[in-house]
Amino acid sequence: MNYLLLVTVIFGASLINSSWASEFCPQDELVKPCVCEKDPDTNQLTLVCDEYWIRNDEFDALFKRLSGRGLKFHELIIGQTKIYELGPNQFQDVQFEKITLDNLNKVERIHKLAFNGIANNLISFKSRDAPLGYYTPSADYNIYQALSACNNLRYIDIEGSGYLTQVDDHAFESLRKLCLLKITRSGLSKIGKNVLVQSVRESDIVVDFSKNKITEIAADAFNNQRGFFLNVSYNKLTEVTFHKDVFHIDFFAPEVSLDIRGNAFKHLPEATFQWLLKLDILSTGPRVLADPLDCQSCANWWLFSDDKYARHFPAFKCADGLAFDYRKHFHKC
Repeated sequence: MNYLLLVTVIFGASLINSSWASEFCPQDELVKPCVCEKDPDTNQLTLVCDEYWIRNDEFDALFKRLSGRGLKFHELIIGQTKIYELGPNQFQDVQFEKITLDNLNKVERIHKLAFNGIANNLISFKSRDAPLGYYTPSADYNIYQALSACNNLRYIDIEGSGYLTQVDDHAFESLRKLCLLKITRSGLSKIGKNVLVQSVRESDIVVDFSKNKITEIAADAFNNQRGFFLNVSYNKLTEVTFHKDVFHIDFFAPEVSLDIRGNAFKHLPEATFQWLLKLDILSTGPRVLADPLDCQSCANWWLFSDDKYARHFPAFKCADGLAFDYRKHFHKC
């Protein structure tokens, strides 16, 4: 399955178990200052908090009122409010499958225990343009620790959080069901080690860290991933900072894809990429999306010394704009 197809499958997948969710919205007085909306086709309940004047104390009081009623919503949407944090045990025992921080939200910090009480049911966390990470760092407020407590989490989709500067070591190592990890158009400059669980994952995974400011990926950041799609395009990686120990696969790997376009690679080092391209186990094999290569540089000659390497680069182009020709390129190597 290719990268785009897998993303389509992920976003097209249904999250809700219709027999799981509550059937009727609570009374309006109970959910104020938010509102409950029921989808007439699916009967899914969504709790929407999207009034600019809603404060954290009102948000806290809401869930204390709703606690103990056995309520199960499909989704919580936090929009343009004054809510700036998700505190410890924020949702009491009110269940959600999906939490969305929508455009114009002001949530800047999430307590490591924020999802206590709902961790087993939360499947999706999505954020758009939240100022996550803006606060002064604290041991008690850590978005990665909060999310890693949700054992059934499958989708993490964060976009536009410019204050998130790194992915911590072991950040998502406990999430064996995760199939989408997306942090894009944010402020990431460093990816820590052992970000994902090794080899015992339950599904293929798309990791999308594109359009950040990444200059460093720790050794062993992505070890032994089955069906692994890594997108680190449009960052600040080089042939020095993206080295062969970033991820290592030492067993049967159904498919591996890598997107490194828009970085600062002068060439693709043989020591970094040769082992990856040797994973020609299935007809699909690994795929590498890269910028046009310098077909005059002997540092790239190894890619074309064997056809089994070069064919892993779909839509390959030479930087000089000419169609690749052994008579014109690498003739000095």
